[in-house]
Parts: sequence; C-alpha cells; structure tokens
Amino acid sequence: MGCFYFHLLARTNANRIAPKEPVRSSRTSTGIYSEHAARSNHPVEPAKHKNSATISIVAKKQISKRDKDRSFLYRLTLIAAVVQPLTTIPQVYKVYTTHDVAGLSLFTWLSYALIGLVFLAYGIRYRLLPIALTQIIWFCLQMSIVVGILLYS
Repeated sequence: MGCFYFHLLARTNANRIAPKEPVRSSRTSTGIYSEHAARSNHPVEPAKHKNSATISIVAKKQISKRDKDRSFLYRLTLIAAVVQPLTTIPQVYKVYTTHDVAGLSLFTWLSYALIGLVFLAYGIRYRLLPIALTQIIWFCLQMSIVVGILLYS
C-alpha cells in the first residue's frame, strides 16, 4: 500500500519529487501509510501535498464502506451456515419415519461426512466461524443419515 501511495503522490504532484524508497511505518486510521515523511531524508512532507487530504478522505470512505459490507456479508454467511445444512432435515425425517433407505448410498453419505471433517478442521484452525459452524451441523445430519442407512438397510 505504501508504494501505491507514493506512486499516487508522484502522479498527482508531478512538480514534486517522490521518495526513492518506500518507508515502513504504522498504518493510520485512514488506511494509508502516510507517515512516510517522518524521516529527514525525504524531500517532501505529506502536508505540502495539495491532494493528500483528498486521498486520505477517499481512502477512509472506501474502508468504512468495505467494513460495512463485510459485516453484512459476515452476518448473512452466518445465517446461511445454519440454514443450508438444515435443508437435510426432511431427508433425515424421511429415513427415520418410513425406514426406507433404498435410494440412499452409504458410501456417498459417509464420504460427505468424512470429507466435511477436513473443512471442519480448516474452519477451526483458521477460526472461520461460518465454515466451522456449517460443518458441525452438516456432520451431525450426515452421520444421522449414515446411522439410518445402517439401521434400516
């Protein structure tokens, strides 16, 4: 991001000299590495750039909008993580009420459950709640189908 910021400054202020090397610094609340002129060997300070304030404001708006979208998408994903596996409940109900497992494959449902454990481990390892939650619910429902197939076949 810092190199992009320097490039942007060089393009918007062609009469100024951009720093020759990127400077590592802490990220500001606007999301831009704008502390680059703190070192004395930099020829230009950010305050002297006429467009630096505009760049900071635009970046801040983009980040806040992205965070808002991310939180909405995250909430929607949590809802989907619960609702999607619940669509298997009618199949589980049918297996246990009719005892009819003629159209169900033990290999398929057992494969679903075992492969789902990989995704469950991934969700737990990387702390991805929607993935972990979905896989826990899926595993329980898929294993109930497997048990039903074993009981009624």
